[in-house]
Amino acid sequence: MSTPFDVPNFPQVTVNTSNININKADIDSLNSSISSQTASLTSLSNTITPRLNANIVELIFPTTQNGTTRETTTPMIPVGNGTDGILQGTITMKATGSKIKLTACINCSSSSTSTGPRFRFVRGSVSSLSNVISDSIGDADGSRDQSTFGSHYPNSSRGLCVSSLTYIDTPPTYTVGDTFTYSVVVHIQSDRFYINRSDFDDNNNASARTISTFQIEEIFQ
Repeated sequence: MSTPFDVPNFPQVTVNTSNININKADIDSLNSSISSQTASLTSLSNTITPRLNANIVELIFPTTQNGTTRETTTPMIPVGNGTDGILQGTITMKATGSKIKLTACINCSSSSTSTGPRFRFVRGSVSSLSNVISDSIGDADGSRDQSTFGSHYPNSSRGLCVSSLTYIDTPPTYTVGDTFTYSVVVHIQSDRFYINRSDFDDNNNASARTISTFQIEEIFQ
């Protein structure tokens, strides 16, 4: 059929609508596609937004930890003196599927003349060896100690050694807003170890006082 349209000051225009076929199914499909694309864009926005802001917990331990011996009942001692704080932090997850980058840098010394301190990363309570991140320690081999990283003993009573390591942890399944607590713990075979000071630590400019740091960062995937 033809439908006339009266347009002032113009000749009469006739539009043939017989070839116009509006299919409701096509319209529904188009609306569905638009809705799907909108949902995808919303999801993408939610994914990108947290990445615009880094999620980092930075811990700085500026004071000294006096000599601590390893006890058989306490095989893991948190790095820090417990009064001014320890190298332990809690991170709140901003996105799903993230990994965690742990970076520790510890200035230490030991009274031992044969062995130095060894360190491990712990996720959760430091009271249980089961919370040591299993993939972050060396392979079992006889009675050898399994550690994440370690330090040799200083060659001088006023010397310090720097121990550092970066490790990528894959946390257990979680949802956005969940938290994880990470710590650096130390264990020694014998004698005593110190943090941010030398073994001798006399009032002399040859003896240094330093800091140690621990960074916990969410790595968005």
